[in-house]
Amino acid sequence: MNQYMKSKFKKIKLYKFVITSYLWNVTFGIIILLLKGFYKMNNLIILLAVLLISCIPSQKFQEKEIMKTIVESKKNIENYKLNDELLCADNKCLFLAFWDFDGTILKGDCSEGLTENGKEVYKGLVEIGILKGLAKDYKDQAGVIALQKKYRELEAKNIREAYVYLPQIFAGSEDQVIRNFAREYFKDTLQKYYFPSSIRILEQLKKEGVKSYIISASADFFVDGSYETLLVEKNVINGIDMKIENGKITPIVIPPVTYAEGKIEKIKQILDQLKKDNSAKHIFIMAGFGNSYHTDGPFLKYISEQKLLVGEPISVMVNGGKSPTEYKGKFKEVSFDLE
Repeated sequence: MNQYMKSKFKKIKLYKFVITSYLWNVTFGIIILLLKGFYKMNNLIILLAVLLISCIPSQKFQEKEIMKTIVESKKNIENYKLNDELLCADNKCLFLAFWDFDGTILKGDCSEGLTENGKEVYKGLVEIGILKGLAKDYKDQAGVIALQKKYRELEAKNIREAYVYLPQIFAGSEDQVIRNFAREYFKDTLQKYYFPSSIRILEQLKKEGVKSYIISASADFFVDGSYETLLVEKNVINGIDMKIENGKITPIVIPPVTYAEGKIEKIKQILDQLKKDNSAKHIFIMAGFGNSYHTDGPFLKYISEQKLLVGEPISVMVNGGKSPTEYKGKFKEVSFDLE
């Protein structure tokens, strides 16, 4: 089969998948209406709403689109020749993806927890740390309430300072003690709230030879606890890092603060280190994933503007809502939820 026929066959398969997904969604919507007794002429608006919702791509279809873009670009780079020699021969190329964590991989926030419709779904690691007596200035439930008030006051003035303040309250505590309870909490509770779509993409990227790094605005000693449940190397997870002296956390931040533009600084640090440590001559950032235009927009924009030899990187905004003018059209916007 020649290349033209192969290309046509792939397109036919894709169209067939899209049409089948759409028909299944429509059928499912109509069945629900029938079962509930809503399928009447005076409920035409409801029917139209269901049909409209059914047009929204499924999570798995969105995953396929994202991976298709990444894999095709990667293969084209691997097939690129320079002076009649494959550019990526002998493992000369390294392919990367960068992820936010809270709200992108985890539904909710590992530091602050998750509340829906006024009901607590799970506690954050900050609250658990306070209740364990690890924050000297905040004790018991009264301390939790006091910290929440202080945090909201800081957040209203300077969000960056608010993010830094959360790990600082644990100054004086044993770093390893906090990392241990964070790891156990991820195993027992938090991993249940990972977006299946994000986990599948992480797994597929690994399978395709794309290494993922996580850059979070949560404390490093918190988000670090996720590495076993995500099945990634411990050293690819980065959060707001605090200086450790004699095994204890100090209030001193090790820059950059991995929030907003600080995430770009961290990416550049990682790239510089990889160039020193790795035999790969060429490093390509293939993708970025975030969930907030405010905290992740800068690094996703940075990634979207990277130049590949062939193709383009993809920046994915997960559940980000309406795009601000400055980011309009720059990201692939998707909707992920627990399945």
